[in-house]
Amino acid sequence: MELENKATLIFLEKGLATRPPFIPYPDKVEFIEKQSFFLEGLGRRGALSGTEVTHLHFNIETNQLGAAMSTGFSQTAQNKQARNYFIRGKEIALKHTKIFRDYLEKHSLPELNQK
Repeated sequence: MELENKATLIFLEKGLATRPPFIPYPDKVEFIEKQSFFLEGLGRRGALSGTEVTHLHFNIETNQLGAAMSTGFSQTAQNKQARNYFIRGKEIALKHTKIFRDYLEKHSLPELNQK
């Protein structure tokens, strides 16, 4: 357990691992009075819900894992067509990771790369 904690701290310091976004607890209870969730497509969206933040973070982690696996498979693939397929998969995963991170940053919830 000690070794895992040290390794995690090193990864965080080097920017190779990320922590999930921090969602502050609200000071007071707010009730929804109008159904504004339907207006997201029009660009009139309020804060993200905790569930949405969780899903975005999970998708970032999943795509990072996919990019790493695609890199490994592309390096060991003997067939050129398969190698190109894995490289394209890596590019797609990195693109999705950037989109999800940008969305979190747009809503003032950047993924934390530091301690």
